[in-house]
Amino acid sequence: MPSTWIRNGGLRHFKWNSDELGTPSAKVAALQMFYSIAMTLEPVEFTEFINVKIVRDVSKATFNRFRTLTGLSRASISAGLEALIQSGLVIRHRDGKRCYYEISGYVPGGGGWCKVPLRKVTGPYGEIKAFHQFSLRKKIELYAMKFYLYICFARDNHTEGTYASFEAINKATGIPERDIPSTYSYLIGVGLINRVEKGDDNTLDPTKRANTYYVTGSRDFFTHRS
Repeated sequence: MPSTWIRNGGLRHFKWNSDELGTPSAKVAALQMFYSIAMTLEPVEFTEFINVKIVRDVSKATFNRFRTLTGLSRASISAGLEALIQSGLVIRHRDGKRCYYEISGYVPGGGGWCKVPLRKVTGPYGEIKAFHQFSLRKKIELYAMKFYLYICFARDNHTEGTYASFEAINKATGIPERDIPSTYSYLIGVGLINRVEKGDDNTLDPTKRANTYYVTGSRDFFTHRS
């Protein structure tokens, strides 16, 4: 999943209020849509200018496909996409009645991406099972999406879990520190996180105080198939 925007503090722009990105529910939908677009990227050849052909990595998913993936209504999908486009995270390309969605600044084969689970979070039709449990009506759902995307981004490629302090999570996402425990508990409840190793509050060693978070499917990051 392209993740440079997370490193640059982009998650903080998704706040529980109505602004230029849309309503609070549109922002929850937007982060689900970003994940879904990232899951469905594939190279497509476009003809631009005077017969110049350019290959872009885009999502060709239709609204029906996005509905299957996320469980969102067509109105929520549309609102989420508009929020992503307004934020500059996604570029929409039109070809007749067909739309393609490109993640801004992402260069396949380059840096600026992170691994996210696939097999363990999807159902038999490719649906992202946890997303179907969201109502888009609760602030904790926005916090949950921001937290989840952040710990996917912040994981060291050599370890299965993400070691992150409350301070670091707050700085990157804007989630108040007091709301972080309820946020990761929510993620455990919907199945996006399967384990949290608690840090030691009594130690004087700051490197042992933070929690380690394990996203569902994290073992697949180290599964090599021949």
